[in-house]
Amino acid sequence: MAVKAAHKEIDAEIGDSHTESLRKSVSKRSAVFSRAHGVPSPAASVVAVLAGVALLLNGCALMPDAKAASQETRTTAQGAVLELAGATITVPGTAVATDTAVSASLGRPAAAPQDGGVLRTVSQKLQLTLGAPLADGAAMSVTLTLDPQEYAKGFSPSVDSLALVHQRKDAAEPELMRVAWNPDTKEVNAQVPADGEFWAVHVDVSQVLKTVQSGVEKTAEMAASKPSCVGQQAAAAGMTFDAPSPAGAWICLRESTGKVVVSVSASTSVPLRLATAEQRFGAAVPNPTILNPYFQQVFTPLVKGANARAGAVPGAAVEFELSAAGADQTEWTFQPYPALFLLNYLSIMVAATLESQENLEDFDATTAACVAPLVDTTMEQISLASSWAVPFVEGFMDCVAKTVQISPRMDVILGSLNAVPELVASSAAALWEQGFLGEQARESVTVNIAGTMQWARYSGTLNAAKISFEHPAGWTVMDGSINQQFGQRNSVVVYDHSGSKKAELTVMDSVHAGIAGTLVPVTVLGTVAGGAKLSAPAPFAVQSLAMDLGGKDQLRKSNLWPQNVKLAASISAAAAEPTQRAPGQLTGTVTVETGVKSAVHNTTTRQVSFSHVSNFDDMASAQNYAGGSEFAAIQKMLASFTG
Repeated sequence: MAVKAAHKEIDAEIGDSHTESLRKSVSKRSAVFSRAHGVPSPAASVVAVLAGVALLLNGCALMPDAKAASQETRTTAQGAVLELAGATITVPGTAVATDTAVSASLGRPAAAPQDGGVLRTVSQKLQLTLGAPLADGAAMSVTLTLDPQEYAKGFSPSVDSLALVHQRKDAAEPELMRVAWNPDTKEVNAQVPADGEFWAVHVDVSQVLKTVQSGVEKTAEMAASKPSCVGQQAAAAGMTFDAPSPAGAWICLRESTGKVVVSVSASTSVPLRLATAEQRFGAAVPNPTILNPYFQQVFTPLVKGANARAGAVPGAAVEFELSAAGADQTEWTFQPYPALFLLNYLSIMVAATLESQENLEDFDATTAACVAPLVDTTMEQISLASSWAVPFVEGFMDCVAKTVQISPRMDVILGSLNAVPELVASSAAALWEQGFLGEQARESVTVNIAGTMQWARYSGTLNAAKISFEHPAGWTVMDGSINQQFGQRNSVVVYDHSGSKKAELTVMDSVHAGIAGTLVPVTVLGTVAGGAKLSAPAPFAVQSLAMDLGGKDQLRKSNLWPQNVKLAASISAAAAEPTQRAPGQLTGTVTVETGVKSAVHNTTTRQVSFSHVSNFDDMASAQNYAGGSEFAAIQKMLASFTG
């Protein structure tokens, strides 16, 4: 009768419904970490429970009639079962030799693992001792009942948030093991490979997220310190550039091979992304004293060679090359970049689970390559919304599971976080929106780069005419009389900082009228009055004319035009603005007095041509260039002519 009674008790406590609930308790989401890294699945512990059931059914006499805080027994051919008031140990008969001593006792754990409060102890400590080690590859089943006092505090565990701590006798640090979880009996179960001390812990996800928040806030605090380069000017191409730092960003300028490089870093936790297409110059420049090292491991390869992904983050500047050296005012708009914020947040979250710096080397370009599609599909977002943030969290965690060598402790903690992507995303969104981020979380940031042109004056004598004009200091004037590769005799040519021809001045004895040719309508794109009177007292102005020969292929070819539209700016004595001109007569001339008779004509005056000519595919392109600061500098240079 005693055997039948024992069988009924076993059926009630460890029956089919119990093992089925254990099977169902295995989380599909957290299991991704176990599968990826070879950690035994929680479902494996079901086998141990079933083995215990078989053992009990075949040898009930091994189990004492009453539960106690400690027990001792010896194994038989079927193994041994010890059932305490809060713990059950099942040793299969194949795991140890027959007649091996087994003892177990329950007590309060001395301390939880040193984890900053992430793991909270939720059961009594089980002290389990075997008289001999388990056979190679063998395991025994340990089942612990969770502390009822935890439920009185509002405790709400799940299979994803529970783990078993195993402290071996010869190990300095305890191990964490995944468990199967029966919410009906409030028990956790795991297969263990050796004896030692065991207790159940609960992963406090909220504590992990608090650690992440602290890391984000610390980064923001350090990023708020103004870099020493802020406020310094840069000189290049004959211009001096200045860029005040707006709220939300630090702006630094420097010169590089005759060009200006603009360095932008975030001064809050809100990363920024350039909303307009500008050429990227070099890679992101991390500041290791600010940038989270684990985020840096992903961020650096993520943006390398991928300009579109580049963003200014706290602790990493992104550099841009100023596209127009002649620009007197350049305005860039930066938008909030929540995709990089979330990536930083998740990187800090993973860092909180790392046990040592050795894990850092695994968090590298492989992870970045896996994460890249997540960033590419969300970079245009300017608010951190759950509709894209939750899939981002899930995708990131999947990348970590595939590319990072995860320890058992990381597996347990990340598995708990991976089971609640909505909570992780909402916690990140709360940080994005909360007060210390300010309004930068929702507004664009405008960067204004002001350039002041530095001017120099050229003076010389060409064909007995004393000429002089101002030009941008970064441009070069070459005399064709000295070297004809820079222009014809009695000419000077003006080149910009990159060696492109911008204007040519020629002093002639006279101007040949020539054949007028076919008259074509012209568009006047500006008239600037001359800055000084000439020696021949006729006033002059700088006229800018554009002619379009698109659709007039024969006329364009006969005049040797390389493109459809020609834009010409020149000094001219003509008083009225023309409405039409011949294709070969877009530039004008002025007369100067030299006091020296020409060797060709019996006159002391000379004709001066000072002009700029450029070609475009269409009129809109010519008009756009004519409205820019470089063309304005050319007009100013021509208007400064004296002679």
